[in-house]
Amino acid sequence: MPNYEGLLAETLTYPGANGDIINAYMARPLGHGPYPGVIVIHHMPGWDEAAKEITRRFAHHGYVAVMLNLPGRLLTLLQTMRRLFHDRQGEFPTIGLLETQKVLLRI
Repeated sequence: MPNYEGLLAETLTYPGANGDIINAYMARPLGHGPYPGVIVIHHMPGWDEAAKEITRRFAHHGYVAVMLNLPGRLLTLLQTMRRLFHDRQGEFPTIGLLETQKVLLRI
């Protein structure tokens, strides 16, 4: 697996539900992709330097990584994930990027 020494990491803003503005930390390798993507979920109470480093490490290994800053929204996210888990009768929920985006935009 190649390691990418050059990367771009920055804080972006996205419109959320009800007009909320959500900050997102994004890191990606420099250069032309395409690159696979991952969504990083931070711990409580919100993102910190260690969580940002995890996001940068994904970029170092060739992924576009995005971590939304979800303080105050994480409980809703956990409830949504629990519902997805329950709806699949105990199977670990495997959801795609578009499904994940819809879940995150609802919270």
